[in-house]
Amino acid sequence: MKSIEYIVEFEATIKGVKYLLEQEGHQLDKSIITNIGTGTSIHYMEGNFHTRVGGTGVGGGTLTGLSTIMTGVSNFTEIVERASLGSRENIDLFVKDIFQGMEAPIEGHLTASNFGNVSIMNNTKLEPNNLLATIQALVGEVITTLSIQFAEQKECEHIIYIGSTLIIRF
Repeated sequence: MKSIEYIVEFEATIKGVKYLLEQEGHQLDKSIITNIGTGTSIHYMEGNFHTRVGGTGVGGGTLTGLSTIMTGVSNFTEIVERASLGSRENIDLFVKDIFQGMEAPIEGHLTASNFGNVSIMNNTKLEPNNLLATIQALVGEVITTLSIQFAEQKECEHIIYIGSTLIIRF
């Protein structure tokens, strides 16, 4: 009978990433690996060394959970498809909304507040596709922001996103 070798999930993740990078001909000295599943786990990899540096409970579970609560849509594929048809314009508050008529100190399309426009506009009749687009953006922005912060902390130029929630448009 063959024996089974058990590998801790994080170890398996890094081995898989290294294998795929090698197969694709990429040679990275160091990188951040962001594994997006139900939640998100963020790892630092340098040579043969790797360690988990952080993570968040925000991930695919957040996307499907909030989508179900707010729109009744729970199927991941349907969420992603319908989100692509929606708009965040009347739900999220953008920098351009704050600096109307003035020059903003940062890019106007950046999110100032997720869902921040809802109470300002007193808008309670929100289209499901718009809500899905907004939820999707919130999840993507949280994960991307954390990944960039860890990359800056570790002085990495490369962030590798992996996992089952990668259909999300950022």
